[in-house]
Amino acid sequence: MDGNRIAARSRRSWRGLGVVLTATCLAGCDAITGGRSAPEEARVRLESVEVSQARAVTSTVFTIQGAEVELLTADSQTVALPFEDVFELGSTQRFYVLARADSAGMPSLRMRVWIDGKAWYDEARVFGVDSIQSLEFIYRYSEPGPH
Repeated sequence: MDGNRIAARSRRSWRGLGVVLTATCLAGCDAITGGRSAPEEARVRLESVEVSQARAVTSTVFTIQGAEVELLTADSQTVALPFEDVFELGSTQRFYVLARADSAGMPSLRMRVWIDGKAWYDEARVFGVDSIQSLEFIYRYSEPGPH
């Protein structure tokens, strides 16, 4: 065998190995994400029997350090119940919502969240029973930590 045939065979082997590794990496990425694409929207529904209004804070731009959430930009509003809205996740693919009843006494509030139509959160709370005075949901796509 001459050196040219060995070099050509070696280049073909490396090219073949590169194709196999690329295909394996792509298949591995699909295995990690379940073959699904990045989420596009979050839908939130708030409802209560006892109160007609609640406070809602939403954001797609925030940081998390330990148990602390820092909202870099947010929208805070008093909403009439029942309330339902859809929020575009955009390139951040993150979503934060906090809801609390704007009423004295012991009102209850239910919050449900769907990400691209899939139920991710469904919680109801009677406020005034303990020290927790809000419902909170945090979603981060393909980031470490709890979603």
